[in-house]
Amino acid sequence: MGSLPARRLPVVMRTIITVACMVRTSASRSPPARGAAATRRASPKVLGATTRVGNLLGMNAIGNKGKLWTSLRRAYGRERAAELMPLTYNLTDPADVALLKAEHAPTSRYVCKNALKSQREGIRVTDNLTFVLNARKEGYGIAQVYARDVLTVERRKVNVRAWLVVACDGRHRPTAYLYKDAKCLYATADYDEDADDDAARVTATMHNKHKSANLPQTVADLGPAVADRGGSPETLFASMRRALGDVFGAARSKICRAEAVGSQARTMIFGVDFLFT
Repeated sequence: MGSLPARRLPVVMRTIITVACMVRTSASRSPPARGAAATRRASPKVLGATTRVGNLLGMNAIGNKGKLWTSLRRAYGRERAAELMPLTYNLTDPADVALLKAEHAPTSRYVCKNALKSQREGIRVTDNLTFVLNARKEGYGIAQVYARDVLTVERRKVNVRAWLVVACDGRHRPTAYLYKDAKCLYATADYDEDADDDAARVTATMHNKHKSANLPQTVADLGPAVADRGGSPETLFASMRRALGDVFGAARSKICRAEAVGSQARTMIFGVDFLFT
């Protein structure tokens, strides 16, 4: 594995992430596992990436969910893109809106997202097709198919937040590193996929401390939860790493462009959220 030279890390990164705790992430060269054994394991989908430290022109290719979906679809096709993140419709694209209408079913449910609002304020879960088709007027940029049969721990829906470091060297070459410790994020109410309560469906960084005190806090603690799906914390982390490798591979041509980076090495930290189905 490659290692990130410490001299390239911003001071703030040195204080919260050590070089020894990172592994290099590269685009996966192997096809995703198939068959009965593979389908039992928790499968990660990238929900989005939020910039935490740094600023690189072109990183919207990862940070913007609509652009990320476009990059994945162009790189791997729609079927593989829908394995890497929830099936997404760009509400600003008439062709995507027409596709959404054509693929809609009576049981369909969607998650509309507004990038200008934070956390729950920017999310609307609905099965109302009319609302989705008009959601752009209310600032929603994308609609994603609602994921069912998600990973839960003691009846709480759980997502995982991982830390991705993207480094650009003086020759405009991007490299990505994934921090080994990933944090578990929980919904604030017991999960019910048919409930109308967002507290049961949307995870948050702030949650019921009394309830979460005995819940796993990192991916390394998720052993019993993922064992029921034929996996382990190690296979879970490996699947996250492969997924991020493909995400990075689809977007890397837009990162570290000469006009943005110049001749200096730069880095950027993302918080990347994963949903497991």
